[in-house]
Amino acid sequence: LVVKNLPASSDKRHGFHPSNPGREDALGDAAGAPFVAGPRPLFASVSGSGPFAAVAVCDRPVGVDVEAVEDAAALADLEAWCVGEAAAKAAGQGWRLAPEVIRLSPADGSAWGGQVDGREAWGLSRRGPGWVAAGLVLR
Repeated sequence: LVVKNLPASSDKRHGFHPSNPGREDALGDAAGAPFVAGPRPLFASVSGSGPFAAVAVCDRPVGVDVEAVEDAAALADLEAWCVGEAAAKAAGQGWRLAPEVIRLSPADGSAWGGQVDGREAWGLSRRGPGWVAAGLVLR
């Protein structure tokens, strides 16, 4: 999956939409979220920060976030931020989603579980040299 400059527009002519199948060069729904159309559509999420990028593709709603880290002391806060942003993306709301409907907690090590907007959710967070990332799937 390669995604570049997906428009955040509600105008369906700017991205692929089932009602506009002639525009398969830009894969995105009406809200600008990437997806892969086909007999069994796939959900996708893309994130970038500094030199780092993350992509997630799944048969369920998915969100991913990556953040470049300059201050190692901020890792725990950035990890929670990444999980929250991945949850908001998976819900298809971005930061329009009210924070109080994201009810996630660390389950085991880097695993996260709980609910997002009333839907069961699970995910993982990872840390690497200079970055932290999280991916989350809604059931």
